[in-house]
Formats: sequence, C-alpha cells, structure tokens
Amino acid sequence: MNKKVKMISGIIMSGIMAVALSGFFTLTKIGFAPGWQSAWGVGFITAWPIALGLSVLIARPVRLLAILIARRATPAISETSAQTFQN
Repeated sequence: MNKKVKMISGIIMSGIMAVALSGFFTLTKIGFAPGWQSAWGVGFITAWPIALGLSVLIARPVRLLAILIARRATPAISETSAQTFQN
C-alpha cells in the first residue's frame, strides 16, 4: 500500500470514527435536547484532529500487531504475505 492510500485511509477512518463516537457520546450526555447538533459538531471538530493524529502515529505498530496475531491464529500466513502488509 503506498503512502497516499495510507494517508487517505487514515483520514477517512478517523473521520468516520470521530463522527460516530462524538455523536454517540453527545447523545448519551445531553440526549436529543435542543442544540445537540451544535454540541455534536463541536465534539467532532475536537475529536477528528486527535483521531487523525493517533491514526498516523499508531497505524504501523497496530498493523504489525495484527500480523503477529494473524500468524498465531493462522500458521499458513507466509512471510511474503506478512511483508506485503508491513509496507
């Protein structure tokens, strides 16, 4: 996977997670009270840069951990396929 695809994936994934989690926690905190949409927006604007930064910082270690777990769960995973996912 090239760097451009990794960055676009990180942006999309962090955006989806920020929308979902900020919306969930806003609703659990204040419910569908008047103004919950603006509170959700503020939560999203705060959450997305944090989520994006974390995804950029931890993407490679998480990918390597996933490879290690997959190897233990499925011994048939070869070194070649593991190297493909590391890049």
